Amino acid sequence: MGIGDLPPPSATPSQPRNRSKRSWTWEHFTKISGNRENPQARCHHCGSLCGCHSKKQGTAVLIAHLGSCQRYKMSKGEAINDQTKLSYEASTATNGTQIKKMVIPQYSEKLVRDMLAEMIIKDEMPFTTVDKRGFRKFVKTIEPRFTLPSRYTVMRNCMKKHAKKKAEMKKMFTTTN
Repeated sequence: MGIGDLPPPSATPSQPRNRSKRSWTWEHFTKISGNRENPQARCHHCGSLCGCHSKKQGTAVLIAHLGSCQRYKMSKGEAINDQTKLSYEASTATNGTQIKKMVIPQYSEKLVRDMLAEMIIKDEMPFTTVDKRGFRKFVKTIEPRFTLPSRYTVMRNCMKKHAKKKAEMKKMFTTTN
């Protein structure tokens, strides 16, 4: 069959090809048929409509929606971490009764690192404590936002605390003479 032997193009208007959806996002969305200019897809989890034009948005909008869809996160078993956490602060009144006050705890990575170094120093623990699986699991349970430093970083933090305390004591002894 030569080049000139090609069959003539059909006179019927071309229909879009029925392509298979390749992205993993289509497991969570159903494309709504009808509007070819501005196609949309409905989320299986919350029912929201998202644009899914193959040239304009692609699946980026669908992926972004899944990243913020609370029902999708719950279906995956992920904890919803964007809620404010509350805790109680106990204090004693002048008459001796316990008073509990609700507070929003403030997270400070510097404070947690300082407290870790202080614990290692006071309890005379080895620096390798932070490498232990049980200790890592314990810290993740208490404060999931905290990334445990390596044993070398903990050692440096302890040495800094030691140097600071040494300088304070040196100053105190020189001023008492």
